[in-house]
Amino acid sequence: MSVQVDSRTIYSPLYPEVYHWHEEFLLPEARRALLRDGHVGRIAFSEQKGVVVVPLLEPSFCENFVEEMKHLQNWYADQGIALEKPNSMHQSGLALDNLCIEDLFDGLFSRILQPLANQYFASSGGEQLNSYYPFMVHYEKGSNEALDYHVDASNVTMNMCLSDEFSGSELNFAGERCREHINDIPQWYEQYTCYHKVGHAIIHSGMHRHAVNPLRGGQRHNLLLWCRHVDGRFFHDDERAREQCGQCC
Repeated sequence: MSVQVDSRTIYSPLYPEVYHWHEEFLLPEARRALLRDGHVGRIAFSEQKGVVVVPLLEPSFCENFVEEMKHLQNWYADQGIALEKPNSMHQSGLALDNLCIEDLFDGLFSRILQPLANQYFASSGGEQLNSYYPFMVHYEKGSNEALDYHVDASNVTMNMCLSDEFSGSELNFAGERCREHINDIPQWYEQYTCYHKVGHAIIHSGMHRHAVNPLRGGQRHNLLLWCRHVDGRFFHDDERAREQCGQCC
C-alpha cells in the first residue's frame, strides 16, 4: 500500500499488512470457529438483549493498527492535509473510509459481522446489511473523555477495542428506542454496562441507546463499523423500531 500526494511524496506504511484482511489477525478461538462453522457465532455471547460480545482480534494486530493509523495521520499532517474526523460526537478520531483499508473492512464485515447480524439483529435490519462506515475514536484526558446517551447512524454497530492501557470509559446501554421515545428514562432491566477489552468486539443495534463513562486514566482507541441496511433506512422511525422499543411494547 502506498499513497502519493504528488510526484515527490509517497507514503510508506509501518505495517502494510494491516490494510488487508488476514485470518491470522484473529484470536485462535475465532480462527477455529471460522474454520469449523464459517462464522464466529459459537464464541459470541450475549448477557443483555441486543448486545453481543465476541473475542476477536489478536492484541498484536490491535497495537499495530493503532500505530499505523497514527503514522498515516502524522504523514498527512506533514503534507498539510487534515484528515476527516469520524462524526460530530467525537473531537478526536479518524474517518477511515477513503484510506485504502477496504480489504480489511470487507473481511470484518462479510466474515465476522454479517453472519452475527443475521443471527442476532434481524429485527434491526441486520439480515440485509450491504454497506458500512469505518472509523476510529480516541479517548484521553482533555479530548473525548466521555459521551452522553445517543443512538448511532446505523442499523448494526461493531465496536472493537484496540488498546488496554486505560481505566474507566465503560459502555452503558439503556434500551432500544424508537425516535419518539429516544429521550425517555430507561427501565432498570434495560440498563447494562459493558467493559471494553482489547481485541473484543461489542456488537449492538444502532437504535440501542448507549453512553460512555468518563475516562479515568490512560488512552482508549476503538475501531468501529456503522453498518447499514440495503435501502438506507436506520429503522429508528420504522415499525420495527416500535416493536423493539422498550416504551412502545
